[in-house]
Amino acid sequence: MNQADAAAAMRVFTASYLHIHYESALHSIELEWRDHTRGEELRVGIRRGIQLAQEHQVRAWIANMTHMHVICPEDQEWVKAEWLPRLRPLGIEFLALVISADALNRLGMHNIMDSGGNNGRATPETVYFSSVQDARDWVRQACQAGSPARVGRRYQRR
Repeated sequence: MNQADAAAAMRVFTASYLHIHYESALHSIELEWRDHTRGEELRVGIRRGIQLAQEHQVRAWIANMTHMHVICPEDQEWVKAEWLPRLRPLGIEFLALVISADALNRLGMHNIMDSGGNNGRATPETVYFSSVQDARDWVRQACQAGSPARVGRRYQRR
């Protein structure tokens, strides 16, 4: 995080594989995945994010997967079943996905997001980014304006 973002956001969870930051002014959280994460670590991290989203009435979720590696098929299925359907009922309006440099991680995330695992519920406004700063800027604009903001340099899926 840059200094301005660090001053505004508070780290609320720390593990070797994940840092979670909360920004109270925007009611947003950022899950900063730090390394190869799978199985129980992934589940603990996502559950903690869900818990914090409930506690703080979070409107925006940034999934920073810049340093994350491949998500195995079993974990993809768990994320589709347990995380994706809960976003909208939690009040999450905006979802920023910062893509990993790992091609297999990107493929796994697209598989998760394209799965339709929302059980017929509306999904948050979701945008893919190649830069965490662009994702933070988009969330800041979206939360302040109350509607999705347009930020250049977004990752365009091909």
